Amino acid sequence: MDLKSIRLIREKYRDLLMTDAEYDKILFALSSKEESKPITQIQDTEPEADLSYNAEQRQLSEILLDMHGINNAIHEVKDRISEIIDETDGSLSAIRNSVSQQLEQVNDINMLCGNESNYNMIVPIYVSDFEDTSAEFLDAKTLGASLVGSDSINYDIVSVSGNGYSGNEFVYVDDEFAIDIDDRSKLEYIADANDITVYEYSRLCADKKQDISSSYINYDDRPAECTITLSAEEAVCKARITSPDKNLCIKRLETSEDGIRYADRLAEPLYINDLSKIYNHSTYIYGSNTLCFPYAKYVRITLSNNDVTNEEIRMKQKENIVIVNAKRKRIAIAGIELFSSIYTEALLLSKEILENGSIDKISLFATEYVPDHFTQDEYVQYALVINGNEYPIVPANSNKKGTVMIKCSDDEDVDIDQITIIREPIHTVRVKIIITPYNNTETPYVSNVKLFLGNTTVDLYV
Repeated sequence: MDLKSIRLIREKYRDLLMTDAEYDKILFALSSKEESKPITQIQDTEPEADLSYNAEQRQLSEILLDMHGINNAIHEVKDRISEIIDETDGSLSAIRNSVSQQLEQVNDINMLCGNESNYNMIVPIYVSDFEDTSAEFLDAKTLGASLVGSDSINYDIVSVSGNGYSGNEFVYVDDEFAIDIDDRSKLEYIADANDITVYEYSRLCADKKQDISSSYINYDDRPAECTITLSAEEAVCKARITSPDKNLCIKRLETSEDGIRYADRLAEPLYINDLSKIYNHSTYIYGSNTLCFPYAKYVRITLSNNDVTNEEIRMKQKENIVIVNAKRKRIAIAGIELFSSIYTEALLLSKEILENGSIDKISLFATEYVPDHFTQDEYVQYALVINGNEYPIVPANSNKKGTVMIKCSDDEDVDIDQITIIREPIHTVRVKIIITPYNNTETPYVSNVKLFLGNTTVDLYV
């Protein structure tokens, strides 16, 4: 019997009843019921009445059919809720990406009109503009070495400690406590990597004494801070932290082989979601949410946030709910993922950038994330293939030594440090990047690659 839905269960049972005239009354009663009503028809039995084995068996069967239908309906609702969550998650991600692109365009214009007045056009280079598709990419703008294999590794949350408490307790919204609608103290929200389910760590701060006495209220202005310790099933070399907080700070990153002795892996705190730092700090991929470190089984991450939420805080005092003049600072985590990977060198060559016309000067902009424990000097090399000839170049926004501009000039005496002079206008340009992994198990990342073009009279392919 096909028992996939409540409707099919009723139809099959109705067909079965029609095979015997004995069940005509039961069939009529069932046919008169709404589909949302249960199949089971409980009949009162007098104490002195004779019990019918068939009737009892039928009623038990009807109860089982109803239970089966309810169970299937629950699973259908659960699956649909999961689909809605995934669809909403995807929509939120698309909206965030759109807003991020608009902000980036504004920052590009500000840079073009400000510090980089030698140029009149900026051309962003995306992952899709490169011919090699084997490189690992974190998003549409961020590339790593060629990925041979990568696994997401399960982990246990050993502990969460800090100067506050887990969850969104005391937040009052629409005449009820937010925790009763969406409890954000659940540690499983850290591991599920879903933007809809968010774990929060909170700290309440007040600047004057409150009428209510509570150990949760702090009379200072310190940021919320917590340390999360993770124990992976096997050694990992990369973490991805997803958070809606723009000013989330990764204060410390530590790893350990035994969970006892830990080593620091950050030279300085990182505000991983602050995209404005792209233009002033070229040594991390802001917005990638990614942290790299030597292979280890234990990872300890200390996070902080000094932003204040715009929420009403209330507490229960005996039978009353009292408004508290305190501010909540919180750390929100939509997910932490851990990975192990294998890489080989990536040689990336872009498509042709210029469709027609010419330019007389060009520079490269890029941000890199080369973890501090990488031992060599160069893991990322750049070149521009101009008019068929290859010229090494370094990002103009970096501290690397080398050419930062390639310029067309007829002046024979021109000899300027960090500028390569060519004698003909630039008609064709391709970007070449070589990304070398560390020990074939870790990769540096390159992101936000842009070309700065000067005196342009061109159409673009990209």
